[in-house]
Amino acid sequence: MASIHQDLRYAIRRLKETPGFTIAAIVTLALGLGLNSAVLSVAYSIFLKPLPLSDSSRLALVDETHAGSPTTFAYTLSYPDYLYYRDHTRTFAGLAAHYATSPMHISLPDGGLNLMGSVVTANYFSVLRLKPAFGRFFTDDEDRDPGRSSVAVLGHDLWRSRFGADPAVIGTVVRINGTNFTVVGIAPENFRGILRGIPPVEAWIPVSMFRVGYRYCDGFARDCRVVGLVGRLADGTNIEDAQSEMTVLARQLETAFPETNRNRGVVVRPARGVRVDEQTRNQTIVALMAAAAAVSGLVRKVLAFGPCLPSKFRLEVEMQYLPAGILSSFIPRQAEHPGWRSMNPASSNILSIPSWCACFSTCLLPGTIQTSTSFAFFFPLTKDATSLRSSMRLLVQLPIKT
Repeated sequence: MASIHQDLRYAIRRLKETPGFTIAAIVTLALGLGLNSAVLSVAYSIFLKPLPLSDSSRLALVDETHAGSPTTFAYTLSYPDYLYYRDHTRTFAGLAAHYATSPMHISLPDGGLNLMGSVVTANYFSVLRLKPAFGRFFTDDEDRDPGRSSVAVLGHDLWRSRFGADPAVIGTVVRINGTNFTVVGIAPENFRGILRGIPPVEAWIPVSMFRVGYRYCDGFARDCRVVGLVGRLADGTNIEDAQSEMTVLARQLETAFPETNRNRGVVVRPARGVRVDEQTRNQTIVALMAAAAAVSGLVRKVLAFGPCLPSKFRLEVEMQYLPAGILSSFIPRQAEHPGWRSMNPASSNILSIPSWCACFSTCLLPGTIQTSTSFAFFFPLTKDATSLRSSMRLLVQLPIKT
């Protein structure tokens, strides 16, 4: 303890002797920490944050895969295929279909409005465990016969901004894409669909009105593949169980309908609010963005503490689960000083993001570290191994001079 107190007094005395350096170091630390936290927070909120729904950890997305394409690529399915999966699955307590990017034009007395809508099955809201703010959601009868039930659920924001939050809107008629719809319900506040990265959904119509929400092919035909699936896992089952079962069902469909389902499979992934193809397309960018922020922050911190560091130091960056060669090392091993001791990653301490200060505070405590020491910073970008399988390990080895 006496040694620590002595080191602290010495460090404080050194900082007082160089106020300019002390202020610059504190500001640099603050900026670096802020940048690192901001980048990783953005990556988390876009790619990893669970849906703001009841028991969202039990929700899963089901998409189609094609033989010959990477398994990380995901495609939409046909509505008839959905019906088969829904009727034969045992691992899902409920399985719903939705076409989440339906362009809709709503004609109102004060003018028209273009917005993003969604075509959904009647059990869509119940699978998500949502309750309407006013009115009701769709019934099973409104989901069966094509063109029969022209009913709609309006988004909460649309209801407030264009209808004055008037509960009397329930039962009135609005014109969507040239067809009259009766408003039967208002979605709960803050619910704007389950997919991020697209404009918020502001209106929902039942699958029976598919031809109003999608006109490029017949949404009820097996060769019209435009719907995504979202399901709630049954008690006692997990993603792996659902994947195994859905793979078997996909093979059955391939046998029964080889013209449309040959070489088509399915992939089941946890629902996190971003389309699977967007996750796949952007995972390298997000990983490199986070790596760049972390590395730049680390370099700034090292430079800020330059007066108490040796003339040479080593920084190594390892990217795990990314294609080889993207970023294997920041400074080559050949540049090591002869006095470096061999690095043993297994003995490195695993620290969290706020632990940057713990690493660099050692520079201000002469005598506490006599030899080179390794510090490891581990940033997990995902908790499950079936999606964004990326992580970063930053290793910095500093021989501290006393």
